[in-house]
Amino acid sequence: MAVALLFAALFVYAPAALADGIMIPPPDIPIKGAFAIRYHRVTLDIQDGFVRTEIDQEFENLTGRRIEADYVFPIPEGAVLENFAIWVGGEKITGKVLAAKEAREIYEEIVRRQLDPALLEYIGNDAFRARVFPIEPHERKRVQMSYTQMLKADNGVYEYVYPLNTEKFSAQMLDEVTVSGKIRTTVPIKTIYSPSHAISVNRKDDKHASFSYEESNVRPDIDFVLYYSVDAREIGASLLAYDADDGEDGFFLATITPRVESDDRRIINKNFIFVLDKSGSMGDDNKIGQAKGALRFVLRNLNEGDRFNVIAYSDELWECFEDGMKTFSPQTLRKALKFVKQFDAAGGTNINDALLKALDMLDEEGGKKPSYIVFLTDGLPTVGVTDEGSIIKHVTNANRAGARLFAFGVGYDVNTHLLDKLSEGNHGITEYVRPNEDIETKVSSLYAKISSPVLTDVNLAVKGAKVKELYPKEMPDLFKGNQLIIAGRFAPGAGSATLELTGKVDGKTRRFSFPVSFQSRRRHSFVPRVWAGRKIGYLTDEIRLHGMNEELVAEIVRLSKRYGIITEYTSFLIRDERNFYAPEEDAAGMAMHRGVALREAKSGAGGVGQSQTAQKLKGQAAGGQGTAAAPQSYYDIAGEEVEVKGIKYLGDLSFFSVDGYWTDSRYDPDKQKAVEVRAFSPAYFELLKQAPALGKFVALGKQVILVLDDKSALKISAEEGVEELTGEEVSQLTQQVGRQSGISASW
Repeated sequence: MAVALLFAALFVYAPAALADGIMIPPPDIPIKGAFAIRYHRVTLDIQDGFVRTEIDQEFENLTGRRIEADYVFPIPEGAVLENFAIWVGGEKITGKVLAAKEAREIYEEIVRRQLDPALLEYIGNDAFRARVFPIEPHERKRVQMSYTQMLKADNGVYEYVYPLNTEKFSAQMLDEVTVSGKIRTTVPIKTIYSPSHAISVNRKDDKHASFSYEESNVRPDIDFVLYYSVDAREIGASLLAYDADDGEDGFFLATITPRVESDDRRIINKNFIFVLDKSGSMGDDNKIGQAKGALRFVLRNLNEGDRFNVIAYSDELWECFEDGMKTFSPQTLRKALKFVKQFDAAGGTNINDALLKALDMLDEEGGKKPSYIVFLTDGLPTVGVTDEGSIIKHVTNANRAGARLFAFGVGYDVNTHLLDKLSEGNHGITEYVRPNEDIETKVSSLYAKISSPVLTDVNLAVKGAKVKELYPKEMPDLFKGNQLIIAGRFAPGAGSATLELTGKVDGKTRRFSFPVSFQSRRRHSFVPRVWAGRKIGYLTDEIRLHGMNEELVAEIVRLSKRYGIITEYTSFLIRDERNFYAPEEDAAGMAMHRGVALREAKSGAGGVGQSQTAQKLKGQAAGGQGTAAAPQSYYDIAGEEVEVKGIKYLGDLSFFSVDGYWTDSRYDPDKQKAVEVRAFSPAYFELLKQAPALGKFVALGKQVILVLDDKSALKISAEEGVEELTGEEVSQLTQQVGRQSGISASW
């Protein structure tokens, strides 16, 4: 029965479209030791759902001898191979398309002789094969290939997948990895994001956009996934849903995106005040010069009809316009630029009075226009009111205009708790500028995002479905050129529903309705991890800013282990493999111990790092362009960025490297009895034959533990385990696939 459950589990993990080219050496050379992939470039041309993918790879023979190799390319389902080019001695090599059955036989033959399961995840796909000879010692071979396919729309959302799992085959780090492309549509583009990689997005207009991802010296090991949607309306919305455990709440990701080519008349005029620290420490490392450059950028990019002012502060306050806010014009811009030019760094830091003065100006303006304060400091409060709690109370009480406060902490000598609480309590966010970063770049980047509001005081409701645990907790304003990403849970049985978006335009309430479907798609398996990352970020900030709570810490540990999202609170899970099997109460105790030190880190590199980790997890108010992914790094107590290693992801499952096994994060040896099968045995290959989707899991390594249900697990071991399966067992397993195909992936 345990093995039967394996097939039910695997059914929902059908392999994604795979498209990595692989250079396979002769039998006497390990598959992972013969070739280094020097670069891997992918270029996409997407037009109304039709996509052309161009692949450009370069392989180097590291063996020190002349060899023959097979280039194998698993063809994505529904794709049409268009072109293949590799030259040997000036002659273009030709290849052959293999049907899935023939390709499978080749993969299994290689696995048997190499005793390496890495190729097994490709089982089930057709393949293209070309024999390449000779490849001289240290010679580089360039391979170019292209294919076309139609993308299917799901509730108006198109999904493109390209696996960048070259880690298994390259003997060394890749010098360069890029994925870039263009999107052209006849209906306006709304959402563009990647749940897997941090991409940059450039929108030329409503129907043309480009994107790119680039890294150097890496071994990419997760699929590149891109989503985009189209919608002719002024503001568009899309929703992706994913079922959870049987009877448990599902997960969803909703995006709200305004048109790029918004009529300028639809851009809401705003009140804007820049509050700049000019204390003596701002003279170090030319911080004052960079801050002035940032302020000049902001001033020159105000919109016609905006009202603004500038406040500089140290021991005292200086206002650009002493009689209050002014409407942006060539005349007021000239005066503001002259004001910025004249001040230098000197004195202390009077944060309290500077912010109260800005809020007093906005209060006089009334509440019809949205108001924004960009507040910059490089130090702790030293003049006037210096108590953290008092400053927060004063600012919160004075913010009668509902201004959004965006704080910039420059350097490490800042009180991160003060800045984060000021932003959190006043509808904004905090950015930190590390000593090696440029102030002007950071400030101008933020202002470019918030310069043109199209909807303020945003609220999102769902009619026709029960939802809960939405993140972000408080919806930010919606700006031209940006999108709002909301992650949440929904009750089982949800189907068609309506997203109801409300907000204000020039003080008047506007309502938008979007029909959506909570019908789950199993391929959207990234959604639970995005939601978990958002929640961990929220809980981390709650503890960091408002006090230690044992229940919240235990929830952080549970989510971190289940979804493989590591922070300094849960770094013990990967620092010592023995901690993986620690009882829940012991794990929570270890996290509590870490939390005490983290709570005390208000300033310095550690304090800044903890704030930035929480912001990354929360998705920086879940707005902006590009990525919805949970980060793969965190900042430790010393403020150093730590790359997370020893964790791999398949679907919504996480696998930790524990005692030589890639271990399902749900595995508990005290609760689940493992059926042990010896790797590369007849039983091993029989399982693969009956359930090809098992290949994705065993491809993780020679030793894998996969949970089947609350009481059972499958354990693949290199040296031990059963080597044969009876015909009766095989028959039973085959029947279980059909009967239990609807079972969820997480039990």
